[in-house]
Amino acid sequence: MARSNGRSGGGRRICGGGGGGRAAAAPVEVEVVEEESGLGFEAGVAIVTTIILLVAFLMVDYDRGANYGEGLLFKGKYGVTDEVPALPAPAADTSDDESSDE
Repeated sequence: MARSNGRSGGGRRICGGGGGGRAAAAPVEVEVVEEESGLGFEAGVAIVTTIILLVAFLMVDYDRGANYGEGLLFKGKYGVTDEVPALPAPAADTSDDESSDE
């Protein structure tokens, strides 16, 4: 059985044209890009979403306070009571339908 010779990186080497020695690589110029200062897109979306959720909560709480007398912030501020208002008594009929038989 044949023994492995222990070289790492086995396989073929692909070299650029020229001799077998390594040529000194030219230094690569790296451009430094600064991040933009200010509010990013993700932060803007998060702020707008938070504002919309707070407004929706306040609108629902206002509706519950105004119409049902419930809610956290608007409870009992709009004259809604737990009592059911009494219905007015029916008016007496004053027409003379039976007396006119002509």
